[in-house]
Amino acid sequence: MADDRKPGPLGFTPASANSSGFDSGGPVTGGFTSAGPLGFDVEADPLADRLITRVDRDWVPTPKPKNDPIKVTADNLADLAKALSQLPEAGEGGGRLRADAVAAGTSAEASVSLHGNLVNRAVEWIGYSSASPAAQAHWDQVLANLKRHEQRHMEIAIEEGDALATLLVGHKVGSTPSITDKVSTANDKMAARQKELDDDSDHGKRKGHPYGDCNIDTTIK
Repeated sequence: MADDRKPGPLGFTPASANSSGFDSGGPVTGGFTSAGPLGFDVEADPLADRLITRVDRDWVPTPKPKNDPIKVTADNLADLAKALSQLPEAGEGGGRLRADAVAAGTSAEASVSLHGNLVNRAVEWIGYSSASPAAQAHWDQVLANLKRHEQRHMEIAIEEGDALATLLVGHKVGSTPSITDKVSTANDKMAARQKELDDDSDHGKRKGHPYGDCNIDTTIK
C-alpha cells in the first residue's frame, strides 16, 4: 500500500477448534509467525501395525476460508490509505494445519482428519461508490493485486496441507515421528514459504512482482 501496511499472511487456529480443549494461541497476524500445530496420536499402545489409510482434508473438494471483508470507510484514496495504516492487516491469507485425534478402534486401518483453518480476506472500501471514476479504477486494480497476493498465501497453505496428507498415508499410529511431529513440520514449512513470499514481494508492495503492486497512489483524486 502507499504506507507500510503489509498484506501478509495469517496462521489461524481458533481455540474452539482445538479437539483437546486447550488454547492454541489464536490468530497470528502481521509478518507470518510459525503457527504451532495441533496433531494427536491418542492411543499410547496401539495395535501392531495400525496404519493410517485415509486422510480427510476439510478444504477438499472446495476450500471454505474465513473470508469476511475487512471494511474500511474513506472518502478518497488518500483517506483510504491512511485508514488502512491504522489496521493490523490490509489483507489476510494463509492457514494453519491441525489434525483431529485418531479414533480408537480395533481395525488395522485408521483415518485422520486435517483442518486447514484457511483465511483469505481483503479490504472492502466503504465509500467506493462515491469516489471519482479515476479513483475507482485505480482501487479496482490495487484490490485485484491484493486479492492475488492473499490467494497465493492461501494456496501455499493448501499445498503444504496436501503434502502432509500424502505423508500421513501409511503412518503407524503411535510411532515416532508422531502425527503431532509431522503436523508441526508441515506448519514450519508453510511458515517458511509464507515468509519467502512476503520477503520476495515486500509484503505485496514490490512493483512488477507477480504478487505485488498493492500500492495506493494517493495523488489520484
